[in-house]
Amino acid sequence: MKSLTSHIQSVTVFPSIAAITRVATVALPKGDAVVCFDRLPETLTEKSIQVKGFGKATLGNVKIEKAFYDDESDATRKEVMDLAQKAEEKVRIALDKLTRLTKEKSFTDNIIQKVTSPNQKTKESELDPEKWIKMISFYQEKLETLDRNLLAADQEKVKYQDEFDRLKARLEQLGNPQTKKQKYRVAISLDVLDEDDVTLEISYHIAGARWYPIYDLRVSSDKKINLAYQAMVSQSSGENWDQVELKISTAKPNVPGNLPELPPWHIEIETSDYEAPAPRMASMSAGGVGAAAPLKKMEGMKKKEVTVEVGATSVTFVTSGKQSIKSDGSEEKVVILSSDFSIALQYASVPMRQPYAYLTAKIKNETEVPFLAGEAHVFLDGNFVAVSKIKPVAPTEEFSVSLGIDENLRVEYKLVKEFEKEGGNLFSKKSIVKSFEYQFKITNFKKTTEEITVWDQLPVSQSEQLKVNLIEPAYKGDTAGFKKEEGEKLKWIVNLKPGEERVIPFVFTVEVPVELRGKVVGIDI
Repeated sequence: MKSLTSHIQSVTVFPSIAAITRVATVALPKGDAVVCFDRLPETLTEKSIQVKGFGKATLGNVKIEKAFYDDESDATRKEVMDLAQKAEEKVRIALDKLTRLTKEKSFTDNIIQKVTSPNQKTKESELDPEKWIKMISFYQEKLETLDRNLLAADQEKVKYQDEFDRLKARLEQLGNPQTKKQKYRVAISLDVLDEDDVTLEISYHIAGARWYPIYDLRVSSDKKINLAYQAMVSQSSGENWDQVELKISTAKPNVPGNLPELPPWHIEIETSDYEAPAPRMASMSAGGVGAAAPLKKMEGMKKKEVTVEVGATSVTFVTSGKQSIKSDGSEEKVVILSSDFSIALQYASVPMRQPYAYLTAKIKNETEVPFLAGEAHVFLDGNFVAVSKIKPVAPTEEFSVSLGIDENLRVEYKLVKEFEKEGGNLFSKKSIVKSFEYQFKITNFKKTTEEITVWDQLPVSQSEQLKVNLIEPAYKGDTAGFKKEEGEKLKWIVNLKPGEERVIPFVFTVEVPVELRGKVVGIDI
């Protein structure tokens, strides 16, 4: 059996696994032959293995087995250990430098204290103002230089400490040295029709790989936004991906493809010989080993540009050039899309929760690409302003993204007063009516007219004995400036000119029978 020298040609990363394609070319004489891909990672899924080839031969049996090999990670462990020792030495040197500079600064401070402290023995001639000023200036410059050097030394220490911690974590990941390690081997039988080069390709799924989306939103004052859709890719499969064709896919091949069936759900009275039924779980199935035959000559491969492959249920992003991702869990950022969009900027506030005006961008996804849920870093006119979130967005769908607060639109919120009075008469039960009077004040410090939506709410009564009444604003139906929505949520739409201030009163009452005083949950009565 001949062991093939192979390399990873392409990788497709899914949200929680990856599909690997390895290629090997070998010269074989005419007749029967057995070749193998060995040292394949132990994280691969056996049923995902597929083999195909190109050349003057036909495929026979494909056998998958586990075998023990010398641990190749020993060399990696030694390399990482050497790097960790060097990083630790750099940390020690940086700490020594910090200690020395701290002592030097303390010494300089003491000299300045001596020079500037009154001394009765000092002769008048020694206190020449010009010399004194020069001396103080010299020591001031000395202190500033020491402060800069201290800051640089501290930054060096932090940098090398982070490097040491990362390498130490990598050593822990590699584990203890082992003489043998179990990996997969795939043996392939061939009937070679004529002496020639044969190219074999094996693909398989591996665990320990993933990607997740992260977004950069760059908003400009002219109401344009650039959205950079990026993939954070990492893997710890046990093999490095060196200079591979990388694809990022939104598909989830590890989720069962068939709609789950509902088995009968039996219930019964428990008896002494009762035996719990099996859990309600859908069964999973997977495909087996695939083989393509007869073989044909491999066609020359063309270099692909960055493209988006839109399938029926998923999207695949094909990156340009070659990518390398180490098997150490470290993340690599891959830009998969960057596009400009027109936006509508809106302000909204929930003063009861946070007395701020939040800027929101309303965007339409005009691409063919779905946006997965992920974190978004927001930059406004080039300045980082907030961390937001993007929910799942389909192509052509409109979505909103919070761009953080804008303190040029100031919102103030206060409880003006609250008071109680008795209600009822001779012919009705005594009750307590408690009034709550709030006030919003909104001031526009911007140079443009702005619209802001202000939200608040009335308490929702869960009992006929609790009555809630909106006093101000008086509500007789929705208007352009005030609306009442489901769940007793109230919505004010306010337009403010530059420099304008608006005060909005909000008053409501809660009425409860006297005997229920102190028994109301959710509000203090």
